[in-house]
Order: sequence, then C-alpha cells, then structure tokens
Amino acid sequence: MYSFAVESVVVDPKCTATYAAAAERGHYVALAVVVRTTADVSPAEGTAPITAYDFAVTGVDGVTETQVSSTFMCLPEAEYHTTEPYLPSAQYGGVVMLDTKSAHGVIEFRPDVTAAGWEWAF
Repeated sequence: MYSFAVESVVVDPKCTATYAAAAERGHYVALAVVVRTTADVSPAEGTAPITAYDFAVTGVDGVTETQVSSTFMCLPEAEYHTTEPYLPSAQYGGVVMLDTKSAHGVIEFRPDVTAAGWEWAF
C-alpha cells in the first residue's frame, strides 16, 4: 500500500532539460507528487509507480483527454518521479509531467479505470 499527495500543479513550467521540446498538445502541466509506501509493499510484486498514464485531463470545454503522457522531456531526468517499482517503507518525490491542450480544467487520477479516483482543478 502507499499514500500519495499532489503538492503542486504548475501549468507551462519552464523547461530546463538539455534537449527540451515544446509540449506536443499545447501545455505541459507539472504535478509535484510525493508517495509514501508502507512496510507491506512487496518488491517482488513490483508495486507500479504513478505515471502520466494514470491521469486524464478535462478542459474547460468539457472534452476529456485520456492520453496526456509526454513524449519529450521538459525537465532534467532527475526531477521526474521514479519509474521503478516502489520499495517498502520508502518515500518518493518528483514530477509527473502531463502534456495537454488545456491550460485550465480538471486533472483526474484513476490508476484503476474501474474504480473511483481523485480530481484537482487547475
């Protein structure tokens, strides 16, 4: 098990990666995410990390984008949230970068599309 928090949401962050590229869909949205795992997390089972594939964005026009992962790097790799499986009793922090057409709307986190999720207005 783990708990998580989105500590901040930044629309159109300054890209500082060496080979940074503009957002393909119009806007980068940087989510500063912190994850804390419990002792019962099993490295053998490979608890999957939170990634951009777990999010959707609904713009003020009411259209929901379910593919908001970024193809290009905006920030140096060390600033991104881990892509490795979570380990027990650990804390992880970093950015999950979304690429969306919307500068305002609602971000939805639904790692299991068959269950309820969480939302943040931005």
